[in-house]
Amino acid sequence: MTEQTLPDRIDFTLLSTGEYRILKLRHDTTANPRLPRDIPLPDGVSTKPADFNLAEALDWCRKNGYAVREITGSARAWLGTPWPIRSRHRIKLMRQQAERYGRDYQVDFAYDG
Repeated sequence: MTEQTLPDRIDFTLLSTGEYRILKLRHDTTANPRLPRDIPLPDGVSTKPADFNLAEALDWCRKNGYAVREITGSARAWLGTPWPIRSRHRIKLMRQQAERYGRDYQVDFAYDG
């Protein structure tokens, strides 16, 4: 994989089955900056078995210029400097919902969650 074909963002999501969903995205720089939008690559969705080694995948990301944020069994990696994945309005709604249900959130809703 050459640097030109690296995805701009990779999401690693732990599923209830123990498997991991890997989502590779391209950053849409033409979108309104107040409404972040990343577009899945055509072949950018895959599922890995429960024995998938997330730590090794994240090490590869770091070695290839990705900024990595880990979120309780899952992770998100950005090529270069992280950018918000949600609008300010959506972040505010997520914080209000967490507070309404009495959850002590330990995530940054702009990047995590």
